[in-house]
Amino acid sequence: MFHMNQNLKVVLAVEPADLRKSFNGLYTIARNERGEIPEDGAMFIFSNRAAECLDSMLTGYSGLLQTDGYICYTSWLNDEKHSAEKEKIIHASCWAHARRKFVEAGDSISRKIVKLIAKLYRPKTELRKKNPNLIE
Repeated sequence: MFHMNQNLKVVLAVEPADLRKSFNGLYTIARNERGEIPEDGAMFIFSNRAAECLDSMLTGYSGLLQTDGYICYTSWLNDEKHSAEKEKIIHASCWAHARRKFVEAGDSISRKIVKLIAKLYRPKTELRKKNPNLIE
């Protein structure tokens, strides 16, 4: 979890970046491709689809990690070099992604689980009906 205040500018690189580049390479992406000035004190977030990119973010981390179900998070946690983190991280999956797996399974037990998940969503649905401008 990152602590941010209203003065911090966060720039997210939407396209995956080659994280094998040095700091200077990522600086160049921020400056040339994004038109940003890295010296202005913004936080730049780069990503790729490899589990190794999680090293810089999760090594030494303890706490809740909510993810979207992409396999790289599980494979990173199951790598024996991250056993210390695995003991300290609670890996929570997103309900929408978990629900989809049960929908895809389609058997009678999975359909019951989908109905139970719907019950979990019911209070949120009711709140949205009362206040359509509700921000998540």
